[in-house]
Amino acid sequence: MENLGRGVVAVRDGSNVFISWRLLALDPSGIGFNVYRSAAGGPAVRLNSSVLTGGTNFTDTTADLTQDNTYFVKPVSGGQEQAASGSFTLQANSVDAPYYTVPLRDGGSFNHVWVGDFDGDGEYDFLVARETMKPQCRRLL
Repeated sequence: MENLGRGVVAVRDGSNVFISWRLLALDPSGIGFNVYRSAAGGPAVRLNSSVLTGGTNFTDTTADLTQDNTYFVKPVSGGQEQAASGSFTLQANSVDAPYYTVPLRDGGSFNHVWVGDFDGDGEYDFLVARETMKPQCRRLL
């Protein structure tokens, strides 16, 4: 089992933002989450009115999509809010898409792609092998 972080990701869904994160294998039963947003570098505000226990996603219907919005979650266990996860920033005026695009450098067609936590930092990376260049490692989420 890999020692992963929450992997928070946010994508634009029309005029809303869909935020998703990982439930970890060692999370206690009954764990909940609070979702926070920092708009344009301002103070973070909690978005949910009560602790989320029905899944690991949330739709932000109040974000100003013309500015950067940074999201993170805080697990809640036994009624106590825990340390914040890593964050994800949805850039201002992002494209409306049901996926997150991973930027890659130009450089030939792909031969193979491997996914895993290659550097042990708790986040997924991917290793890309191309026809015209040596494999390169980039952070996925």
